[in-house]
Amino acid sequence: ARPDGDALAQAARIAQESARYNIGPTERTLNTPVLALLFLQSSLQPHFRFTLATDTPEVSRQVAVVAYEEIARPTIIRTVQDADRPASGRFWIEVATGRILQSELVLTGRGVTAIFNTLFASADPRDIAVPVRLREEYQLPSGRLTGIATYKAFRQFTVSTRTDVDTERLTR
Repeated sequence: ARPDGDALAQAARIAQESARYNIGPTERTLNTPVLALLFLQSSLQPHFRFTLATDTPEVSRQVAVVAYEEIARPTIIRTVQDADRPASGRFWIEVATGRILQSELVLTGRGVTAIFNTLFASADPRDIAVPVRLREEYQLPSGRLTGIATYKAFRQFTVSTRTDVDTERLTR
């Protein structure tokens, strides 16, 4: 609503504000339901190895399961101490449309594994897939922390503009 000159800093502040509502002792800003989709951007794809999973008996032929593993260093996701956190996971993709039905993101390092699994579903008349559930799990040396966030009541925002051209002024 009020962008400043440094959009990245503003995004970091928004993520930190959102993190205030996390439950448990683990400080985190990664539990965002669309984070794994970042890796599908063409500019980031060279950081990853993508493979078509062939052993997925639980999935129909209408869904392709694509596994990914980050191979580039430094990694895209870093710790607050600036250490690598290699990402891996899977995408469940509807073959006919290319729509992401589910994503999985696994981050490992220093005895901690974080797993984020997001389920997407259509939530509006235009059939746009949105995240409806995020399950996060942290496997820590002291135990396991699991949480589930559900999302609903999606709203659509629109912008309308109007342009008035002063033709008299243009002809002068």
